[in-house]
Amino acid sequence: MRNLRKPTRVQKKKIVDAGLDWRNWLVVSESDEELVLYSKKSGRRRTVK
Repeated sequence: MRNLRKPTRVQKKKIVDAGLDWRNWLVVSESDEELVLYSKKSGRRRTVK
């Protein structure tokens, strides 16, 4: 697995707009179309567009 990173300010806004709490998610990768997240609590992955 790649290094997990804390979300930047812009990424936090995208996470909140998707209805999630940014404090519970780490960023796996980001592209122009999507943001791949990893949950700190459950270990699940989620993609936000």
